[in-house]
Amino acid sequence: MESIALKTEEGFSLIEALVAMLILSVILLGALQGLMVSYRTSSTNTLRNEAISMAEETANALRNTPYANLVDGTTTNIVLRQVANASVPFTVTQVVADSVASVAKSAQITVTWPYQGQTITHTTTIIVGNS
Repeated sequence: MESIALKTEEGFSLIEALVAMLILSVILLGALQGLMVSYRTSSTNTLRNEAISMAEETANALRNTPYANLVDGTTTNIVLRQVANASVPFTVTQVVADSVASVAKSAQITVTWPYQGQTITHTTTIIVGNS
């Protein structure tokens, strides 16, 4: 009787290794894209939270100002804040105007800041009464 030798092949061929590397690189590129989107969203939210905080600080300062000292007009300040290891210029503009004759004034507070070549804006309006 003739003995039949079974030939076993072990390991990967070059084509199998290249296909595996291609699949792995596509998966890693997708994961990297997801991380970039997550970072961008986080940065946007951090800057927006800082702008909201600045608007609240300005609103509280206006609320604590005696009504007689509130002068109608526009005031603009540029404030540099450290956000995520970067110095970001925020422009805070407040517009105070009579809302109801001698009873209340409205104040519109607008905070703008640059982000990736765009100017982002957050606006808040408050009413300050003559108490």
